[in-house]
Amino acid sequence: MPKKILILEDNEEMSKFLSELVKKILPDVELFVFPSMTGVYEVVMNTYMDLFLVDVILDKSVPGDTSGIRFVEKIRGVLKYEFTPVIFITSLQDP
Repeated sequence: MPKKILILEDNEEMSKFLSELVKKILPDVELFVFPSMTGVYEVVMNTYMDLFLVDVILDKSVPGDTSGIRFVEKIRGVLKYEFTPVIFITSLQDP
């Protein structure tokens, strides 16, 4: 059974890069790529993910945004994701 990986990244170039990188390492992986929080919870609750790649800052228009971290905090409350690996990613600097 192929691994299922969710990529939550608002930057289109970074999403494409991460998708290509993951496919190169795991050719038979099933990727779920989201540019925003829209629809992501529904998919995560209906399909078990083996790994999450999550951008820390998903809304650049909000100073100090950490919506990616809040997403992970929320899924950690779901028993099936209590110990699922998460890799946080970001290309932006925010003091």
